Amino acid sequence: MAGVERYTALVSCVVWEMGTQQLINAAWALGVLGHRDKCALDTMAAIMEVLLAGSLAGRLSGTELVTLLWSQAIMRTHEWRPTDPPRRAPNESHPGLDEGVAAMGTVVEPPSSTERLGKQLKRCCQAAQLTAAEIATAAWSLRRLGCTDRALLDAVVEAAEARIDEFDPDQEAMLLSAVSALLPPGAAVPAGR
Repeated sequence: MAGVERYTALVSCVVWEMGTQQLINAAWALGVLGHRDKCALDTMAAIMEVLLAGSLAGRLSGTELVTLLWSQAIMRTHEWRPTDPPRRAPNESHPGLDEGVAAMGTVVEPPSSTERLGKQLKRCCQAAQLTAAEIATAAWSLRRLGCTDRALLDAVVEAAEARIDEFDPDQEAMLLSAVSALLPPGAAVPAGR
């Protein structure tokens, strides 16, 4: 894993100097590498911050958004836990303090980046800017991230309905599995062929 750690450290040092495509590629690579230590998660958070703030905010393509969403979903599949959790005597005067200290060892991407990606993804769905493969991947990623934004889920379903004849069987299965798990019982699910 030394090569992965070196790659992550290198990217984290230059993330603010990278272009949009380099950042998208780095996010994708971090997802593919599956290396979920603190440095990798911090690097992903920095990539998301650069891409979703300032002049790049709202200017990402549907393909770029889906790639980021997928990368974020992969990075969140396993929670990072320190090898040496904080050790202290229980605090009897403030019992909640122990849980707070223990929770500090868990690194999770701030939900604001997922929400910002979701808003942009919703606009792409409404503008029919996503391919069938991208819609299926977005749905899978939203399921993996535990999305509860009903308006976003509805936009994904509507985008899928508009392209339902373009899905191959694997994409359709991925979409239907994700959407049926995310939507509440009785909600509309795209009709198959």
